[in-house]
Amino acid sequence: MIKSISKNPKRGDVYECIFGNYLPLNMNHQHGPYCIKSYDYRIPNEIRKRRPVVILGERKNQLLVVPICSTLDRPDKPLKGGESAGLHIKLNGDEVPLNKQYQKDIVRWAKVDLIQSVDIKRLREFRLLNGNHAIGKVSKQTLGEIQLAVLRMLGLSKKIEEFKRVLQGMCQ
Repeated sequence: MIKSISKNPKRGDVYECIFGNYLPLNMNHQHGPYCIKSYDYRIPNEIRKRRPVVILGERKNQLLVVPICSTLDRPDKPLKGGESAGLHIKLNGDEVPLNKQYQKDIVRWAKVDLIQSVDIKRLREFRLLNGNHAIGKVSKQTLGEIQLAVLRMLGLSKKIEEFKRVLQGMCQ
């Protein structure tokens, strides 16, 4: 059973997000080919499926989220993207509650270059192995690294040193 969220998400919380899927050209073949011009569905290259996400902000039931993935991108130009560019933040391993889908000892990254806004109705609490539900949480340090990566993504690298000083004051 899917459990909708039961409280207001806070910055740094980790929920499961149902991003949706693409529209198959033939409903009997759910795994493609897909319609690339149906704007009421996901369009290929947009993130899809269920994924854990880190909450960065909320406004009128719209949430700014960073998806968490277990696949590290290998860009054509390694110094321009992904982890080497500071846009994929490696997680500690305890941010996502463990269940059948999210196993222990799997490395995950918060992929800031896939940041997006989603409706609060897309969020779910994680169903644990014992049937209970839970949410995850990133540490203050990891949240700070994600926020710095957002600044990098927005081309505000010059503001990073100023932000780091503020962040160090918050973590002390």
